[in-house]
Amino acid sequence: MSSQHFFFVPAVVGFAAAFVTAPAWERRLRGRVWVDTPRPERHAKRPVSRAGGAAWLTGLLAGMAAGIAAATGALGGWSRFGVRDPSGAMATWTPDRGLIAFAPSGIVGLVAVLAFVLGRLDDRNLVQPGRKWVLQVAILAVGTLGLLWASGSRGIFPGVGFGTGSADPAGNLVLLAVAFFAAVVLQVALEILDHLDGLLAVHAVAGAAALALAAAPGWARDAGLAACGASLGFLYWNRPPARLYLGNAGSLVVATVLPLLLIVLAMRVASGIGPECRLGPDLGLSWDARGPASVGRSDSAVVSPWRFLAVLPVFAWPLLDLTVVTLARVRRGDPPWKGGCDHLAHRFARRLGSDGASLAVGALAAATGFLLAAKGLR
Repeated sequence: MSSQHFFFVPAVVGFAAAFVTAPAWERRLRGRVWVDTPRPERHAKRPVSRAGGAAWLTGLLAGMAAGIAAATGALGGWSRFGVRDPSGAMATWTPDRGLIAFAPSGIVGLVAVLAFVLGRLDDRNLVQPGRKWVLQVAILAVGTLGLLWASGSRGIFPGVGFGTGSADPAGNLVLLAVAFFAAVVLQVALEILDHLDGLLAVHAVAGAAALALAAAPGWARDAGLAACGASLGFLYWNRPPARLYLGNAGSLVVATVLPLLLIVLAMRVASGIGPECRLGPDLGLSWDARGPASVGRSDSAVVSPWRFLAVLPVFAWPLLDLTVVTLARVRRGDPPWKGGCDHLAHRFARRLGSDGASLAVGALAAATGFLLAAKGLR
């Protein structure tokens, strides 16, 4: 059995974990601090549990763990689940090498947990909006730096991370700075998208799927697939009329993990290879076949900037929504971070007469964005 048979394992496990644990988290997380109550500036008109964020995080972590387990088997760690290993990788497998190889997945998981904690503080009104924004950007920056330095990732600068990096560190720095700026904007856009039942979950499914499609086989693709599966599993409980909400905790996790994976694509563009690694028979780690196995080789599909830019259409709706509400609130003299019912989905709901119809428009936009991204990635 080849490792390709494990391709959808993170998505399937992520879906199952989010779907199954959602009602359990709802029963476990009770009390006023876990209930979203209606407010004048909110579209919601009834109290709903915020336990969905815990379910989504569970799905993400379970999906990534399943990806690690499947890859471990394929690398010879668990021979009964893996492949016969003619290259001799099985003979050189050690737990330490496994830890090094999958360190990036651990960093993504840690970033997700930190974002969840910060979101919970926001749910309980224990952090001011400005300070919260600084902290969530800091979490994104820490994740980016961690992935640059992780032994399982290829650094884009000489001497940084595992490998020699690129010969053009100045150009790579500009590219990474642009990608980080785009990720910060996308983080805000996704976070405020949780204003209509099912809307953020739908766009998270499409966005995570596009990010997984753009990534080379390895931990980044597994993380994208896990996020896609978790979003799909949570969507069942979040469809109109929603039984569970993500809350600020869950929406911030989604809004941090997906932009972080977008930055990873920029790292792949800048370095000329994906930060994907596998166990090898000589030094323990070798690079995925989608990127160069040694210095001097290149993969035009990875080096091309279109590999990074082609994913952006899938996030067109969240970015347009952020632009619309920001301009509308500035014109009214309100701060951009003040809540309101002036989002695109709210406008469609009023015009079409139902939240379900508005969600259908949002889902159509997400599907169109995904198709455009998939076409650009071909």
